[in-house]
Amino acid sequence: MPTRGRQLVELALVFIIAFALLIIGTTTYIGMVALLLVPTPFIYLARQHRLRERVIPVFLFILASLLLLGPLGAFAALFLGLLGTVMGHFYRNRNSGLPAVIAGAATVLGSFLLGLLLLTTVFGFDLAAEMNRAKEVVINEGLRFPVSSPVTDDEWKKSVEQEFDMIQMILPTYFVSSSIVFSVVVHWLSRWLLKLCKYTIPAMPPVREWKFPRSLLIYYFAAMLIMLLMGENMTGSFWERAFLNLKVLLDIVFTIQGVSFCFFAFYLKRWRILGPLLVVFLFIFPLLTYILSILGIFDLGLNFRKRLETRVKRS
Repeated sequence: MPTRGRQLVELALVFIIAFALLIIGTTTYIGMVALLLVPTPFIYLARQHRLRERVIPVFLFILASLLLLGPLGAFAALFLGLLGTVMGHFYRNRNSGLPAVIAGAATVLGSFLLGLLLLTTVFGFDLAAEMNRAKEVVINEGLRFPVSSPVTDDEWKKSVEQEFDMIQMILPTYFVSSSIVFSVVVHWLSRWLLKLCKYTIPAMPPVREWKFPRSLLIYYFAAMLIMLLMGENMTGSFWERAFLNLKVLLDIVFTIQGVSFCFFAFYLKRWRILGPLLVVFLFIFPLLTYILSILGIFDLGLNFRKRLETRVKRS
């Protein structure tokens, strides 16, 4: 088959596969899995073809989704097609999948914010008002049921209000962390699927090699100190939200650092079973995240893994 003909066939296949996955994702019970696979054809396309040959299928994909699935379908097509194209571009000529995952997370976050902006300006959606309405529903419905004896109705109501207020304050952190998780899942699924098709993309570094900059400790303790000294003065202000989101985001970072250190220790000790068990226990015992966060802080600050590696070599 001539090269030009082969390229046209590949472009057509990318369009057909992506559109079929989008329809499955928006009309069936396995929707989320199918939607996570939509970027995969565009990842393949972006690694193989030039910019012009990447843009045409994405444009046709968005146009067909608009005609058959409406505005929401078109936005989903734009988001997923752009995500696959950006990640595929960063996979080119790189030995690690990390730059693609970071670029993918930035694309997802931008799409989240764009979607929220469109909902607010076009459809009049007010996120804060909707969350307040949900809070009222929880309080009104929940008070119909008896609460435990040590807690009065007013105390329970106040705790619910505090939890909803906290959720609203850390929404930026939720958007950032969700974007990272989404990008990582797309990377792993795409790598697995393309590997089945005898086509590989760069892998992420092993979890045991993940290590964040030590300078993050400065930001973390600075935020903690400022919140401790200026807590009452910042109540309800922008700075309270900013420092709280910074703290929560760094807590997640240090938890990941703690997990990385555990995998590093398991690798040195050749305890292969404990790695998957640790991941399972993270979902079963939420207290474990706090322990891992502290461990991550000590690993960054005191370089635990270097000391552990030296001790293992001596033994």
